Amino acid sequence: MIEPPPPIVVGDAADVHVEEVVVQLRRGGSDPVVLDAASLSSGTLSLYGDRLDVAGAQVRQPARGWIRRLAPHGWRSTMASDSHEGARRAAWVVALTSWLETARVEWLSPFAELIASESRHRQLKSAHRLGIPVPRTVIGNDLDRVAEELGRHVICKPLGPAVFVDEGGEVLHVPATLVDLAEINPLAASGAPFVFQERISARVHVRVVVVNDRTWTCQLDATSLPVDWRESDLAHASFEVCDDREAAKSTLRLCRALGVRTASADWIDSSDGRLVFLDLNPGGQWLFLPEPVAGDVTVALASWLLEARV
Repeated sequence: MIEPPPPIVVGDAADVHVEEVVVQLRRGGSDPVVLDAASLSSGTLSLYGDRLDVAGAQVRQPARGWIRRLAPHGWRSTMASDSHEGARRAAWVVALTSWLETARVEWLSPFAELIASESRHRQLKSAHRLGIPVPRTVIGNDLDRVAEELGRHVICKPLGPAVFVDEGGEVLHVPATLVDLAEINPLAASGAPFVFQERISARVHVRVVVVNDRTWTCQLDATSLPVDWRESDLAHASFEVCDDREAAKSTLRLCRALGVRTASADWIDSSDGRLVFLDLNPGGQWLFLPEPVAGDVTVALASWLLEARV
């Protein structure tokens, strides 16, 4: 009997989320193919048709796969895009994505849908069409218009990457921030467009994790936390398992509308009793959540990847 192709995991082998899924896959009797642009760049690659050979070995298809991340955070990020190393980096990413789009692989979330679903504007428009409450939002750099639509005190979020390297090589992180538009706003002073949203007072933060058609919900008391709870180290260890069926059901509907089957979504249960959708990350983290959620999500993801082998 021919052994079926192993699952394919696209992500950094040193990423703890990839590591935990790989452990589960091996417990299930399969040794997955793990690759990303950085690992590919250290060897040889041949792509023709939908066939991919890595280091002289063919990546077997058809298979099931999960796309976690194309390359490790910061991989050659200090290289100027128009430099030789920048062009080399781009070539490896393009080679990988070219295969992702043509491979005979059933991806948990297809590459094109995964990338498209990362758009904040698309997420909010899709949620609005589904009747899911979202904050009033303006995207742009016209602060007068923002103040006219949303008022003086607003939440400001980066439209592009929240983590980047400045000209001096320093890694900077721009969190969601409460700003007063009557004062000089250093975040918008660059002239770049940002996401501006109405300020909604949070009573509880809710995180929903989706794997295929399953959901898990956890909550975090918002008392004394910054606007962006990720800025608090304590917050990451303070979530509690809950049974928020409304948030779970709405997140699943939104994932289906966006065409993705795995995601981590953030909601707030506001002080006036509204459940409001904030954003969704198709490659979001879950291992900081309490047990049994963290373990169950990992097992569910690995189990889906193994189903085609049964």
